[in-house]
Amino acid sequence: MAGVYEAVLCALSLPGVGLMEVVMEPDMCCGEEAAAAVRELQLILQALGTCQGNMAEGQLRVDANVSVHQPGEPLGVRTEVKNINSARFLARAIDYEIQRQTDVLESGGWILNETRSFDYKSGFMPEPNLPPLIVYDNKTVPAHADPQQVVNIDQIRERLPELPNVRRSRLVEQYGILPEHSFTLVNEDGLMEYFVSVARETKAEPRKIIGWIIKDLLGLLKQHSLNVSQSPISPMSMAELLNLLEAGTVSSSAAKQVRAIRGGNKKVLNKLIGLVQRELKGRADPVQVKTILEEKTL
Repeated sequence: MAGVYEAVLCALSLPGVGLMEVVMEPDMCCGEEAAAAVRELQLILQALGTCQGNMAEGQLRVDANVSVHQPGEPLGVRTEVKNINSARFLARAIDYEIQRQTDVLESGGWILNETRSFDYKSGFMPEPNLPPLIVYDNKTVPAHADPQQVVNIDQIRERLPELPNVRRSRLVEQYGILPEHSFTLVNEDGLMEYFVSVARETKAEPRKIIGWIIKDLLGLLKQHSLNVSQSPISPMSMAELLNLLEAGTVSSSAAKQVRAIRGGNKKVLNKLIGLVQRELKGRADPVQVKTILEEKTL
């Protein structure tokens, strides 16, 4: 007699990994604004070391609640678009849902309070079972509580690193740079530290430093598919170049040539070798000229 076997399927999603939910106020008016808020949240999570906020890998997902209404009237009936896995999809999903609801209302219909899906391929990430979490502050924490067994929000706040919005405000206030430049410095990994290091070692105005870093250095790095940590031009070298420029020792054009050579541009170096050869009527040893130029510029 054949036996009967029952199979029990158990879905384990992120076992042992805590799930944190962040709820934002209903004060966004379009998909791109919501996407910008999510990108800012990603930067905050990265700055805190919570996670990388990689939406494609399931580290961060978004549920969008959308409703439309006339100015001055109460919020309309909302729908929820679940489990969106990229900021770009979030913007598209919200804008689509705004238009859909508008079309329904203008045609005399009504909006159902329902849950909708933007893309069936996005998958589903169920919540794991979590124990209750009680959060205290310095005023409410029990007197004899074990610090290892309670969550004191004030102690956590004291250990927080500088968040992106605070960094941007500090850069604008301390160095007098434009807000849009502060976004570039903070958003590009390692670029703010590079800027601060250069500013510490040069007498050049911060806005002039910004120009060289954002226009010249970033352009060079993108041209060679490098990140800031891989820059062939160190902050000290950039500061030295700016100091020469400030002192009038080199012109802006010459400084850009030096920057290009330090960035590995052989065409500029060969051009300078050619100029030296022309001035010396071909009597100089090209190898020796190249060595001297590299010593002076690198």
